[in-house]
Amino acid sequence: LSSSSAASDVYKRQVIGGGIAAVSCVEQLCTVEPDLRVLLVAESRTLKGIRNVIHITANIADFDVYEQSLSDLESKYEALVVRRGSVRSVCSSSHQITMVLFGNVGGAASSSSPSSSSSSSSPPSSTGTDRADDVVSVVSYGDLCVCSGARPRTIFPAHANIIGIRDSDSVDVLRSKLRTAQRLAIVGNGGIALELVCELQKSGVEVVWITKDHFIGNTFLDAVSYTHLTLPTKRI
Repeated sequence: LSSSSAASDVYKRQVIGGGIAAVSCVEQLCTVEPDLRVLLVAESRTLKGIRNVIHITANIADFDVYEQSLSDLESKYEALVVRRGSVRSVCSSSHQITMVLFGNVGGAASSSSPSSSSSSSSPPSSTGTDRADDVVSVVSYGDLCVCSGARPRTIFPAHANIIGIRDSDSVDVLRSKLRTAQRLAIVGNGGIALELVCELQKSGVEVVWITKDHFIGNTFLDAVSYTHLTLPTKRI
């Protein structure tokens, strides 16, 4: 593990994360202010993006999710720098972040091609320790946007049969369990729960939908509209 001071490198905008929110934020920043330097730091080898966006209503849109390499995104915008690493700390008073850059600090140029394997989103060290070729770097920023997501409030997080659906990795876990499942309980009433219930109608799995609200899909639907949904589920 080596150390590198890059505090002289000032990025007007810095984004942390490798998901849809982070990539969309970077694309918007680079489009609106193409001359400002933007730094994206992501732990994953690939980045997620969206395309073919169709706005159905003010709150509902249909789109395709795709994966791209770090170098692919970086090549789209002249002032964008993409680095693969993990943020150690953020000092808001000095506007500096300390991060560990994985492997070759050349960053995006050494990134691998997109892969459908779930291991592509894991840091290079499975032990949680730094590797010899990792580099600690300090970078200054103007504005910081953290899009690394949040930990879901999972019921009994250590339980093998309870999954908090948050990203593509957790969806892969659910998909593997559905191969042998006969009955499934879904807790929640947001967009993920609504989409899961609709898709699972085709699976033959009995679905029990548990919500605290008086009607389903209240994030997108009103009390009258939801009555038009046809969902053969047992709701509690």
